[in-house]
Amino acid sequence: MKWFKDVVVDVLVTVCIVLAVWEDFEWAKWIVWIYTPFILLLKIGAYFGPTMRVKGKKVVTVPNAVFHVLYAINVLMLLAAKWWLVAAGWAAVWLVSFLAEQKR
Repeated sequence: MKWFKDVVVDVLVTVCIVLAVWEDFEWAKWIVWIYTPFILLLKIGAYFGPTMRVKGKKVVTVPNAVFHVLYAINVLMLLAAKWWLVAAGWAAVWLVSFLAEQKR
């Protein structure tokens, strides 16, 4: 579990999504609404930008399946709560992450 520190933000965001859609915490909703487009833009920028080549050389210690599971939980939770736009954003984050994984 040495790699847990590399996914702690993703786990916290997933927890915020659960709290936002099922427990109706206002602060969690704000985090989800702000973080989703932010991370999507970062992922797209990293995929298409010159940093992708540098990032590609980094040794990834986290199993890719961990991110797939977290993103799947995010998308499914948001779809179940009928947060269509945010669910689409997380589906796009998942897709761009998958494409970046294939590019490496």
